[in-house]
Amino acid sequence: MKIENLPRALVRVTLESIEIGSGELLAALTVASNPYVLAYIGERRIGRSRVLQLPTEGDWVFRLDEDPSGFEHELRVSSAVPIRVDFFSDHSDQVIASVGGTIDPPWSSGKRVIETGSPEGQVLHLSIQTRHVPEPLRAVAPRVAAGTTSLATLFPLDCSVVKITSIRGLYRPTDSFEVGKPAAVYEEGYKSEDDRGRIYLNRDLDGHWKANYQQIELTAEVVVARGFPVQKAKIRWTIVDVDDPFNDDPGTHPEAGVYADRKDYDPNDGKHLGSRGHDNEGKPDYAAVWQRVNGFGLSIQSVSMATTDVVDGRSSVILHCPNLAGDNFVVRADLVTDTKVEWFPDFTGIMTMWNRFDVEYLRMESASELPFGPAMVGFEPACVQLDVHPARIVPDQAFIYQSMNAFYTYFPFYMRTHLAGPNRGGWLGVLAALEAWPLPEPRPGTVQEIEILGHVNDDGSWTEWVDLPGHQREAFLFTLQWGDDHTSLVEFMSDSRTYLAKENVTRCILKPHQYNCGFTAHDFGPSVYFGARWQTGRFDGRAGYGIPRGPVRATISWEGNRPLRGDTYGIPTRDGNHAAARVCIFTRGVHKALGNVDARAIDAELALSLFHEMTHSLDFPHMCGAYNHRNGRTHSCVMNYQRQWLIEPDRPFAGNLVPDSGETPQMGLCSRHVKEMRRTHMEDNPLLWWK
Repeated sequence: MKIENLPRALVRVTLESIEIGSGELLAALTVASNPYVLAYIGERRIGRSRVLQLPTEGDWVFRLDEDPSGFEHELRVSSAVPIRVDFFSDHSDQVIASVGGTIDPPWSSGKRVIETGSPEGQVLHLSIQTRHVPEPLRAVAPRVAAGTTSLATLFPLDCSVVKITSIRGLYRPTDSFEVGKPAAVYEEGYKSEDDRGRIYLNRDLDGHWKANYQQIELTAEVVVARGFPVQKAKIRWTIVDVDDPFNDDPGTHPEAGVYADRKDYDPNDGKHLGSRGHDNEGKPDYAAVWQRVNGFGLSIQSVSMATTDVVDGRSSVILHCPNLAGDNFVVRADLVTDTKVEWFPDFTGIMTMWNRFDVEYLRMESASELPFGPAMVGFEPACVQLDVHPARIVPDQAFIYQSMNAFYTYFPFYMRTHLAGPNRGGWLGVLAALEAWPLPEPRPGTVQEIEILGHVNDDGSWTEWVDLPGHQREAFLFTLQWGDDHTSLVEFMSDSRTYLAKENVTRCILKPHQYNCGFTAHDFGPSVYFGARWQTGRFDGRAGYGIPRGPVRATISWEGNRPLRGDTYGIPTRDGNHAAARVCIFTRGVHKALGNVDARAIDAELALSLFHEMTHSLDFPHMCGAYNHRNGRTHSCVMNYQRQWLIEPDRPFAGNLVPDSGETPQMGLCSRHVKEMRRTHMEDNPLLWWK
């Protein structure tokens, strides 16, 4: 390692307080919902603070150093260090105010004040502790006459710098969300300085599938900055469990954050108490956390600390990482020696555990291309990386089977025939097909007034139906509207249709909405049902959707108007239903369902269907009844259906539906899908044989 590549200093920055003398800013923060601050020190985002407690009048000081994790960061520097603190409301991702500046060389130790902000009137107080890496010794001693002795004796202190030179098994994101391009790559020397490095679950050091095996190999060198090499040295490796940053992002809704990182919130009122580390949940699948690399002696002090011998100026160790996606940590490398020497440590950025899946992509010759990019982006909060391989073209087949019953009976066999076998560890399969089974041609829906009838069943549930005059066996979807100007709207499918000749009516049983709002990883949990006027455990005029008695406006659509858009191959097993990571998207079915719309609308619907089905393929249910995790509360989770209301987020089982919510699912997951997807062990799915 060349000396010129070494850092010039080791700097620890501690943000102590923010003083606000701006009445304009105080007024804005007073009306904001649970205001807080995020800070940036160099590349590191330090977040989020506890809720700001604002004064009723006068200037105000907020102590950042009283937060549980502290607003501080240690970094190796060679240039100016940017510092910034932003103010936010927990219901918006827009910055309310900001204050920031830079710490320029020589990064002198001591107190510092930054006053550059918008609006003016903010003062950021911070302290700096700096140790400079010494330059190579250049000293001048006086010349002496022959036969005499100089008294100019030099005793320089040797100095060494630890440098982490490689981390096998760590990958840098490429921000490429395209078919045929990897979403992250290995780079020699990359140590996640941007805090975005990925370590893959169920992969060996070369990235190949290996179930229950996740590891990195760290190598460090000891570089002499001044003097002579250190003798009999060791490297002390320390794991630091840092806070999960998902809920600190300004774009994450606070209710989503509570589910994702409960330790950061007050259990009583849900207010953010400040970011806290030590929230990793996974454990290494290997017998020990630390493993010896040949040639370098290993001594284990604890699960989070070990030392290795330095041989010829370098040292290596294998670290077996936690087995849950989203777990994250930093590794620090210190020098250990009995020699009197000055030394400087090194440390990685934040490294996070990820699931990486290869996607086998098959497309029928006449099928539309599938837009994978939005799904790739949508899975990132759940730490799921999709590497989609170029499409392989297969012959057209107008319909998978000739009837709905045949399709659902034999579809698994079709998928297993066309896609690779289930024993390919880490592979998902996606097929772009045309249509599932033949349906009548689409035709315009009819609008009429209908009345919803019903009776109670022996198990306490309620059966609701609609009687349509005449023979209407293709009536499939009922879009109901009521209230002022018919603004309340919901859709029910017809579960069965029977022609009653005596009454000359077609009785259409309305299928209640089944919500899986309490699922966890590998367990769909109990279902909650909502009908027109009933819900699980309750029947009265305000239950379910609370649709009033008497005629309501209905738009009746026919079976041909709702072809299947996508499906995921899954079958029941002894321990429950499981998805077998095989997805089919029916692109001609999507075209028929949308009708004559532009290509962008078709692509958007294909992307939504693909994201929805690929979430199923990772063993997750639909109809969580939740908003997606983004701030603003404008869209539901991608796993919900259109025109089905969402459930009160704070009471998922006993709660009611939120009126007129959930109109448009978006390319985003709810916090429960994000968190439980991180907790999932796909390698344990009995249908996959990913051994």
